[in-house]
Formats: sequence, C-alpha cells, structure tokens
Amino acid sequence: MIGIGVGVVFAIFARFFQKIVIVVAGFFLGGSILSGFIGALGIDVTWLSWIIGGLIGVLLVSILFDWALISLSSIGGAVLLVQSFNLGNPVRGVAFIVLLFFGFFIQATSMRKEKKTSNEVAK
Repeated sequence: MIGIGVGVVFAIFARFFQKIVIVVAGFFLGGSILSGFIGALGIDVTWLSWIIGGLIGVLLVSILFDWALISLSSIGGAVLLVQSFNLGNPVRGVAFIVLLFFGFFIQATSMRKEKKTSNEVAK
C-alpha cells in the first residue's frame, strides 16, 4: 500500500516537473542555437544572445510543442555535429543544411507514423 502511495505521489511530481523541464530545455537549446549562429557569423557571443535565443526557444516549445521539439533538436543536433568537426566555411554550411534537413525529415516521419498509429487505435 505504501508503494502504491509513493508511486502516485511521484507520478504527480513527474507530471508537474515535466512542463518545467521542457521550458528549461527550450530555453537552453534556444540560447545555444542562437549563440551558435551568431558565433558562426563571426560575431562575439554575449549573454544577450543567450537570453534572446532562450526566450525564442521557450516560445516555440510552449506554442508548438511537437514541431518545436523537432525543429530545435534538429537545429541543435546539426549545430553540435558541425561544431565538433573542424570543417572549412563552405563545407560547414553545406554540412549544417544537410544534417538539419536529415534530422527534421527523420523525426517528422517518425511523428507522422506515431500519430497515424494512434489514430487507428482510437477508432
């Protein structure tokens, strides 16, 4: 009986903290992405770029959760991968665009299949 009670309490905590963690993750990912773009342009990255990018990330995650998550994770993944390799400028831009579209396509296709499956189950 105690185990069930503890499980219910932690399920409620998880449900509550999930929204907070999503907003925090959107803030950090948005700040990282904007700072990465600014740095790639050769402009000095400041705390202001982090704040602006973070607020954009929070807005995207709050309004369009599924698509924002796909977009932010695709952009963030592409930025991280391109930054991890020591590529020249023309190759860096092409690699970023290819990785961005590849990540977006894979995740959007996966989401579409999940929604199609859940709609068929609901009928």
